[in-house]
Amino acid sequence: MSIWLFVLSVITIFLGFLLYYLYKWYSGYTLLNDPVSLQSQNVIPISDSYYPANSSSSINVWIYINAITTNNGFDIVYYIKDSSNNVMNALYFKQGTTQLLFTPIATGSTYNAIFASDPSYVVMSSFPIQKWTNVFININNMKEFDMFVNGKLVQTYLHDSQLQIQSGSNYGMYLGPTSNNIYAASLQRWPQRTDAGTIRNKYLNGLGSLIPNYNIGYTYSQGGQVIQQNALF
Repeated sequence: MSIWLFVLSVITIFLGFLLYYLYKWYSGYTLLNDPVSLQSQNVIPISDSYYPANSSSSINVWIYINAITTNNGFDIVYYIKDSSNNVMNALYFKQGTTQLLFTPIATGSTYNAIFASDPSYVVMSSFPIQKWTNVFININNMKEFDMFVNGKLVQTYLHDSQLQIQSGSNYGMYLGPTSNNIYAASLQRWPQRTDAGTIRNKYLNGLGSLIPNYNIGYTYSQGGQVIQQNALF
């Protein structure tokens, strides 16, 4: 009897871990909740080393431009980099403008490499000023790239062939930096494509529950320590 109880306990623990990881896999990984200012000379690393060499993935983020005051420097919302400095999935603004761009792969490890990357896809030609806007990037097989803004499909790009992900390790995601006054919030990533209905619901949920709270003010903490505290309006 004791042997069967032991076996049952092991199976129960295994199923518990399996359900947990399945939940994480399908519900996504929340990397950032409260708004954070990206205007800094340094990037903000996110504690997320799990980024499988998947050819399909999706990333959801809310972005707010308070003001564009300079055309010097860089305005990067986020990017992913491995231990060999291979950069991929970078979302950024064209220097000194509100044109939002996305590049699946950048050749090189510097910010200049992101800005000079090819291919580079236009998400929005003119991003709104002083208005929280939801951007959702859907990647299918590193060949088809869907750009959603506020829950609606605005652009689809088809590459001639599948882009190859570098076989690096220890992938991490980074926020910023920006030279202009730009914020990001509610950043999530999934290691697979997300259907259009879920993308729409993510936008509506954020519009109803997240954004009203951002108008009051916020704090950004890391490791239990408050890094900065700001009133956005």
